[in-house]
Amino acid sequence: MFKPYRQHGDKVLIFNGKKVLFFPLLISYFNGMKSTLSQVLISESIGKVSLLTLKPKVLKAMLVLAHGAGAGMTHAFMENLAAQLAELSIGTVRYNFPYMEKASKRPDVPAIAEKTVGALLAHTQE
Repeated sequence: MFKPYRQHGDKVLIFNGKKVLFFPLLISYFNGMKSTLSQVLISESIGKVSLLTLKPKVLKAMLVLAHGAGAGMTHAFMENLAAQLAELSIGTVRYNFPYMEKASKRPDVPAIAEKTVGALLAHTQE
């Protein structure tokens, strides 16, 4: 029925012979929870970054998860961790750094990375 398919480093699903969805995003969906995709403005000069928020029905805590170099917020490990934490009533906010949004292989300079982390923490507390 469903089988993983790998292309250009992204995992997608094959359903009835068609590529339909990023594979990692389905984990939370089949557990009855779905991540919400949104964006947050870091600054006018840096721009916006994408984030995925997963809030369980009963929320005990929120955890902001940053990806490692080159992995991205939709990496299977990040998605699995978010889904397992949600099962424990811990919500997560996963986000991309600006260099990932621009599809650059070179990580951001520390000042941009720190500003991004600060903006995401402030956004999560709202």
